Amino acid sequence: MQYGKLTTWLMPLLAITLAGCSGSGSTSTNPSNGGSNTGNLEKLSMTAPSAFPAGVAASVPVVVTNNDSTTINNLNYAIDSASNTTGATITFESSSAASCRIISPKASCTLMADIAVTPASHPGSFNIATSQGAVASASKGVTASSVLSVDVNIGLVQSASNTSSGADGLSLYYPSSVVGNADGSTQVMVTAVVSSANAGSFNTIELVDGIVNL
Repeated sequence: MQYGKLTTWLMPLLAITLAGCSGSGSTSTNPSNGGSNTGNLEKLSMTAPSAFPAGVAASVPVVVTNNDSTTINNLNYAIDSASNTTGATITFESSSAASCRIISPKASCTLMADIAVTPASHPGSFNIATSQGAVASASKGVTASSVLSVDVNIGLVQSASNTSSGADGLSLYYPSSVVGNADGSTQVMVTAVVSSANAGSFNTIELVDGIVNL
């Protein structure tokens, strides 16, 4: 169906855009594997979509933020196979894993988790775990040594469909509750899904509150 193509294009685009608005800073452009660990893993946070549609190939963005005043290095990312109840094969985009290997103070990067088209995923969830230590290949996300770890859970759900047009043809997924960081900042990721063949095309989507403030 035509709107299925719109769905897989729009979801990651919107999620990345909204997450980018809440982050700041930059990551190292020359990540390296090895050397002694720097930074504080306890000051690392991860922001991910609260839900993503099941049954389609997708790239799920996860924003990793270093809330510390010191650069953190030797970061490894792994899909916790014991937690994966989606039936899908999930891997990391190698370039995003490499760019998130080192994160500067008060900076963020975007890690992309790719859900393969086959076997098709079904409703469930999976964990992305982050640890610190030397690793042979950052793209594989194989952890070698860590004392602490940070993880985030992402749920895949059965997406509802309708026949509405325009913005009413979109479904939004977002957390039911939001907890602010110690410094007062808050990161929230909102995912928009085209759930109607009559929704049309969207170049810009603006989120507003109950009194139409952006």
